[in-house]
Amino acid sequence: MKRNLLITCVMLLFAVVSMAQNKITVSGVVTDKTGETVIGASVRVKGQENMGTITDIDGKYQIPGVPANATLIFSYIGMKEQEVALNGRSTVNLMMEEDSQLIEEVVVVGYGSAKKRDLTGSIVTVKAAEIASKPSTNPLASIQGKVAGVQVVNTGRAGQDPEIRVRGT
Repeated sequence: MKRNLLITCVMLLFAVVSMAQNKITVSGVVTDKTGETVIGASVRVKGQENMGTITDIDGKYQIPGVPANATLIFSYIGMKEQEVALNGRSTVNLMMEEDSQLIEEVVVVGYGSAKKRDLTGSIVTVKAAEIASKPSTNPLASIQGKVAGVQVVNTGRAGQDPEIRVRGT
């Protein structure tokens, strides 16, 4: 009886040890194509909702208890999401690629943003060349007379920005 109990305990110990060897701590550094570190990039384990982290101020990350055959998913705003298979590696350094997509014309409104074609009403665009051509120390003052219903009023105080009024106060 004691012998069976001893054999069972030894077998359980081997099972625990073999499971512990299957988990590793993964660390590394995330950079962009210029070599700058990426701060706040998301690094998560594929298929594990609650296993992940973000990169610190030096672009470094560390995730303990990751299965040795897992896949890491790296993501960051403005960068392509990338998947990297670990294949037993404990250090994964990654250079993220920019995700440059053409964006349709977007108009920022007082409570959000919308595509220009979805809006109704008056939309006016002031080109940068028009602002640059006016001799003014403040670019806000340069839109005076360019947009209907917009008044730029200087207070007369030195160093103070002008007040912009859209269709009245």
